[in-house]
Amino acid sequence: MKRTNPFWIFSIFSRAFASDPSLPNSKDTRGLLSERQTDSSVNIHPSLDPVFIEQNSSGQLDARSLFGLFGRQTCENNCGNGCCKSSEKCCPSSCCPDLQGPCCDTGGCCPSYAFCFPSTDKCCSKTSETCGGKLCLVTGSVCCGSGTWGCKSGESCCSDGCCTKCCPGACCPSGTECGNAYGECQVRRTSQRTSTQTSSSSSSSSTAPPSLTTPKIQTPKIPTSTAAGSATSSECKHVSATGIPQPTSSNLPVMEFVYISPIVAPDIPINICLGIRHKLGRSAQEIVLTYAGDGQRCSRQRGRGSGCRGCCKGVTKSSGAEAGRRTECDEFPFKSTVEGGDGAWNRCVTGWENQLQGYYLNSWYRDNNIKPDDQFIVRVSNLDCSTVQPADLQSCQNGGASTLQTRAESLVSGSETAVRRTLDNKTTVVIAPFGDLDGMGYEAKARMSTGRLTQARVMDSDGDEITAMGEDNLNSLYSDDGLSIKWAFDDYVGGVGFIGETQSTSVNLTWDLQSDVSGSSSNSESVASKSPFSLISQLYIAAWFGLLMLFYLAY
Repeated sequence: MKRTNPFWIFSIFSRAFASDPSLPNSKDTRGLLSERQTDSSVNIHPSLDPVFIEQNSSGQLDARSLFGLFGRQTCENNCGNGCCKSSEKCCPSSCCPDLQGPCCDTGGCCPSYAFCFPSTDKCCSKTSETCGGKLCLVTGSVCCGSGTWGCKSGESCCSDGCCTKCCPGACCPSGTECGNAYGECQVRRTSQRTSTQTSSSSSSSSTAPPSLTTPKIQTPKIPTSTAAGSATSSECKHVSATGIPQPTSSNLPVMEFVYISPIVAPDIPINICLGIRHKLGRSAQEIVLTYAGDGQRCSRQRGRGSGCRGCCKGVTKSSGAEAGRRTECDEFPFKSTVEGGDGAWNRCVTGWENQLQGYYLNSWYRDNNIKPDDQFIVRVSNLDCSTVQPADLQSCQNGGASTLQTRAESLVSGSETAVRRTLDNKTTVVIAPFGDLDGMGYEAKARMSTGRLTQARVMDSDGDEITAMGEDNLNSLYSDDGLSIKWAFDDYVGGVGFIGETQSTSVNLTWDLQSDVSGSSSNSESVASKSPFSLISQLYIAAWFGLLMLFYLAY
């Protein structure tokens, strides 16, 4: 980057302050920089863009030149190459609000109760489990695989991932024990005490149930609330068992996930391989699942029971073509199935891949006319599932590590210029991944400056549709004001995003997700604002009505 003369910047700042007295005084000049960069450059605060754009069309200036400028202003704590407040600690490229906090090699800093995790921009709590400096896990976690992955407290490191109980060929949930056959779990035997009482006497006895009353866990066609791994409520269908035997599947429809390459949406098929192994207790290319069809509320209830809430908060892809991108939690089996929910397998996947999965599930259920309690096969092709390892995808952080950014994780913005093929390879889409969202009101603002959409929806990673955009809404998307979409969740919903079908080969979609303080969290209803034409039409009609009333009164 070309170095910028600091005296020239000083003159520009002087012009800015002179022309706009509403700008901060020199003491707060540091606040005019919206973000510090590790490449010795900073982004110019939007309030100064009209001034600096004359000399630097990229909207950036050399950081050290700006630091030199700070030295000429009123400075509470001169750091040599910059200026911090008296209550802040000088670090190489930032001001640390905690005077006792350590400065990190990456230029940032951490609070005093944490340390800088090596070669990253993360702060790790001093009480965290680090597995010899390789990971940053929640306190009490167990290190697995020579410290390459870990399990939370109460779980064990098994060949198929983190399990409550490791059994030969199976990963068994709480309340079960290893079955007699390989890959099976069975309900733990317990003794029962019975008590009878009359007005004159009472007695008690202890009996053990016969072995015939200890059933093997299996996937029922229509689950009942009295079966092992029963529904989370009397209304919602659920079975949480693992090590489940598979029914005959020759005539069932197949939902296929094709692994193309390590750089083309690899996360979803890899995680499905791991999820199949977790549920069956062995490696396999396919599994039979049961579509619940018990409504959006029950589907979301299973999603909240899967352990995904907060799992991937602050987790970005650490390597590969998508390194640095935000991740979302992907659970398997899907929350739309009876087998989803409690006991599901979780990993952090790239956000836009999660939205592609949701789009695929939505269209596949519709195209195959899947009804409640229908069974189907989920199959992974072009990838040997026996070669996939849990460490191939990043696992949950659950608060063990925190990033340096201070903005709420659920509020995001970005721009998207990539046109992506859907997982069924039928069409192309553009995606804005909003992330895993907590229960509150939301407003998404989007504008498309290049390209056109044929249809668009906001949906989650399981295909549950939150809102769909009509023609008027899409017209607003191309206007200067853009499109505004509002909705509210009463609780956590994972993998939410905007996805639009397009025939354009070049697109530019900018978007911003904000909290909507007026939104109600009592339901998940949504509304997309339309073009201003509707308001103008109403005013036009009102004006004509007023004229007619004047003529009526005059005569």
